Amino acid sequence: MKRILVFSIIMVMMLSMTAFAGDNNEQSLLTITETMPVDGAKDIPVDQVIKLSFSNNVINSSIRENNMACFKLVDSDDNDVTIEVFMDDDQIHPDQKRIIKITPTEGFAENMTYTLKINGDMSGKNGNTLEDELTVSFSTVSTGIDSNVITIAAIFIIALVVVFIRRSKAK
Repeated sequence: MKRILVFSIIMVMMLSMTAFAGDNNEQSLLTITETMPVDGAKDIPVDQVIKLSFSNNVINSSIRENNMACFKLVDSDDNDVTIEVFMDDDQIHPDQKRIIKITPTEGFAENMTYTLKINGDMSGKNGNTLEDELTVSFSTVSTGIDSNVITIAAIFIIALVVVFIRRSKAK
């Protein structure tokens, strides 16, 4: 009976030691768990909404203002793109507390590469931050039609119509 008791105590001690062996702070660090579009994606539609999922609540009213200012979108020419950042209310939509959506106010341009920069000060409700700036880059779809080609084709068609009308009147 003593052996069983001693063995049980040893097992409980070993299990409790392994439960506290990991750094609990590491488990609660703020990370991005998913991005849409994914980093490096190509041929993204110009009406795409950027959706970021995080490991912790990032929309709580206590951190909302800070987190709204943590995003910057630049195009491949390194021009700042004006964006809108959307966060639900975590009290009304608790299932959305880890999701932020971003759209450019004037839409994406075709055949352009964009980089979303996320400041390392981005914070979770638990107080942890990203620590380092993160980026997500993607390229929008190209229709393959150059606007100059369309303009030249339109001028050519108008010239043909004018020539046709003049010849018709000459007869």
